[in-house]
Amino acid sequence: MAKKLLGGASKEDPTWLAEVTYRFAFDAVYRPLPPDANAARSRLESGNRAFAALLDRMTTSPPAKLNIAVDPHDVGLRRSAAPKQQPFAAVVGCADARVPVELIFSEGPNDLFVVRVAGNGLGDDVTASLSYAVDHLKDSLRTIVVLGHSGCGAVSAAVDVYLELLSQQNTCRS
Repeated sequence: MAKKLLGGASKEDPTWLAEVTYRFAFDAVYRPLPPDANAARSRLESGNRAFAALLDRMTTSPPAKLNIAVDPHDVGLRRSAAPKQQPFAAVVGCADARVPVELIFSEGPNDLFVVRVAGNGLGDDVTASLSYAVDHLKDSLRTIVVLGHSGCGAVSAAVDVYLELLSQQNTCRS
C-alpha cells in the first residue's frame, strides 16, 4: 500500500482523493453498543477493514469515500448538558499524529476512550486512565486494546537508547 501512495502521483490528481464524512442525522439508526468483548473486537476489525479498503480504493474509484454515522447526541447536539460517556472500547494508542485512532477504526465521537502516549508505554498516567475507564465506564466498556503501528519513532528511540547503554556496558567490561 505504501508503495502505491508514494508512486509519484501529484496531489491534484483526482484518482488519489479520499473523502471521510462524519454524518450527523437525528433520524438515523445508530449501531448499538456491542454486547460483549468479541462483538467489540469484531466491530473494531470491521471498521479497520473499511478504512483499509478506503486506502485501496484511492487509486481505483476517485474519490474514495468512507461515511461514518455519528449519533448527534454523542457530541451534545440538542442537549443542555454534556452527553454521558459511552465508549465500547478503551484504546491505548501511540501519540504519533499519523495514527488517528477513531479514523482507522471507522468510529466516531463517544465510541472509543483513547489514551495516547508515545510508544504505548504503560506508565502511571496511562494505567490511571485505563483504571478510570474500567471503574467509571463499565456500563458500556467491553474491551481494552493496545494499538501498535509500524515506523514508531518512540519505540525506535527507546531501542536505540537501550542498545547504546548495552554497548557502553560491554565496553566498560572489556
